[in-house]
Amino acid sequence: MEANLKPLKYGVGIDMGKDEFHACVSAIDPTQRVKVKATRAFKNTPTGILDFLQWSDHHCKEPGILVHYLMEATGVYYE
Repeated sequence: MEANLKPLKYGVGIDMGKDEFHACVSAIDPTQRVKVKATRAFKNTPTGILDFLQWSDHHCKEPGILVHYLMEATGVYYE
């Protein structure tokens, strides 16, 4: 993503599992190019979810930019 192009929106993909979940933050610019900003695994616990929220806020910090959270809905762990 070019330095002068502000993100149009952020996407945070989440893949839930029994013991942990994986997340990926990407930024989409006005030309529809996608840049992966960060990936990380978290424990599937209340503390892990709080860590995830702080982490995603850190990477999606541009004010006024939409953040879309997407979750793979397979199995029962996303519930």
